[in-house]
Amino acid sequence: MSAIDLAYFEAHFPAVLRSLRNAKANKRLAHAYLVHGDTSELRVGLSKLLAQIAMCAGPDPRQAPCGACPTCQAVTKGTFPDYFELRPTSKSRVIRIGDGPNDVDTLRWFQ
Repeated sequence: MSAIDLAYFEAHFPAVLRSLRNAKANKRLAHAYLVHGDTSELRVGLSKLLAQIAMCAGPDPRQAPCGACPTCQAVTKGTFPDYFELRPTSKSRVIRIGDGPNDVDTLRWFQ
């Protein structure tokens, strides 16, 4: 499975994609989503797909990302300036709050 495989997620998680597309169509996407999954490939793939669904300006009536516009390409490459991933930094699988803005990879750093 590639990093962003729309067909895979449509086949395996149709309810999730239906909810996300419905939210975009009704201009009701949340400001943040917590993605949980069995493998990092699924988590990262769904995160990037969600970002593309939210930001792609393509005129697809199904609310599917085009995958070809500059925004979709930047999300795929991980270079889109407004796309951030916070991941656990240790084996404890916890995303730390942090002490301040200089404490990298924590919620306070992200803010």
